[in-house]
Parts: sequence; structure tokens; C-alpha cells
Amino acid sequence: MNIKYFFLSTILICLFESCKLNPQSQSTTQTVHPALYPIDAGTKGVAASRWPETPVADLVKGQSIYYANCSKCHELPKIEQFSERKWIHEIDEMAPKAELSSSEKDLLSKYVLSFRDAHSTH
Repeated sequence: MNIKYFFLSTILICLFESCKLNPQSQSTTQTVHPALYPIDAGTKGVAASRWPETPVADLVKGQSIYYANCSKCHELPKIEQFSERKWIHEIDEMAPKAELSSSEKDLLSKYVLSFRDAHSTH
């Protein structure tokens, strides 16, 4: 009888642990609101200055990628917290894991770097 409880306990522990390690299970409980990092006048101004041919719609797409893809596996970092160099590195590292195309990576970079430049205190 004790062996039966031992195996049942072991199976339950394994199930609970596998749920903790599964990034999919975490992402369903994490809520992200677009107002957290809005595309405001400052963000639009930076984008227009750095990439004159970039429409606001591209920033919106980049913002959507940031919220949808980056929050799947981890909490969203504060955009203004990292340097441009660090963001470029992180986006380069994470893009394959998030299965981003080169155009999605470009949209994400423009959004993040525009917001960062507009709101960074560094």
C-alpha cells in the first residue's frame, strides 16, 4: 500500500513541476496592457527622426510583437531600462526563439528603440 502512495505522489509532483517549467502555462496568466508603453508623441517623433519612411502603423505592429511575443516566455523588461546596444543584442538573441521574421524583428526594433529614446533618462 505504501508503494502505491509513493508512486502516486511522485507522479503528482512531476505533473506540478512540469506545469511550472512550461512557458506556455505562464503566458496565459500574464496580462499586458498596451498603455504600459504607449506610442505617444515622443515615440513617434523619435521614429520619424531616425527612420523617416516608417509609418506609425509600423510602430503599432512592433508594439504588438513586443507584447505578444516577448511576454510568452518572460516578464516584459522596462524598455527605457536598457541601452540601445543592449536592446539590439537582446532582440538579436531572442528573435530566433520567438520565431520572428527579419521584418518582424525590424518592426520590433523600431518600436522599442523609438520608445526607449523618447523615455530614457540616460
